[in-house]
Parts: sequence; structure tokens; C-alpha cells
Amino acid sequence: MSYTLLKLGDFIFSIKTASYQKLRQQWQFKWASQPIIGGYPQQQYTGETVRTMALSGTMYPGQYGSRDSLLHMVELAGTGAPFILVAGTGEILGYWCITQVSESGTYPDKEGVCRKIEFSVSITYYGDSIPNKGR
Repeated sequence: MSYTLLKLGDFIFSIKTASYQKLRQQWQFKWASQPIIGGYPQQQYTGETVRTMALSGTMYPGQYGSRDSLLHMVELAGTGAPFILVAGTGEILGYWCITQVSESGTYPDKEGVCRKIEFSVSITYYGDSIPNKGR
């Protein structure tokens, strides 16, 4: 049995595909400096600007994970579309854009196929919905 950790579009992060060992989230907030006569500039909160998530892990093709899964993630990124992100708990996390996919392979076998692949995937929050393109 393979449990779903996250699902991004039709890509499922699991032990069979690409199980991440580290998930890093980052929120950025913007503050604008407002000059004050005779005093220090005051900061005015203008809102959240960017939310990103980075997932990284290690695959051992033939045992845990598959390089084909990583290539599927690259294909999804190349579509230029945002994808819905769903946690393994079923929580819907909104739409996200794939901004980077990287891999690093080591321990090649006699055919040059790496037996250990470290990967990372970076995604950026798009929003809770996709605007209707037809209007």
C-alpha cells in the first residue's frame, strides 16, 4: 500500500513516485515606508506578496520512487498551468505553479543509470481558484 503525501494536479507524491523528506514553506509580506515630517519613516503593511513551497527528497529507483515520476513533474511544469494541491489529509491547499524541478543522480550502475536520485520541486501559490478564461 502506498500512501499519498500530497497531490499536485495528477501527480501524487508517494513512496512509489517521489516521496519528499523535507517540505519548506515560505510566506513573504510587504511593508511600505511612509515618510514622517520630523520623525522616522513609519512602516505600513500592504499585504502578503508571495507564498512558496519547496519539497525535496531522495529516490532509489527500483525500490523507492521512479525517475519517470520526476520527468512527469517536468512535463506538468512545461504546460504553464497552475495545478490544485491537495494534502494527504484531503485538505485543499489551492492552486500552485511549478517553478522549478531539479535532480541530482549518484551511484550509477554499469549502464549509467543512477541508483540514487535526489530531487527538489519548487511551487508558488497561484490562488484559491483559476479565473474563467472564457469571459
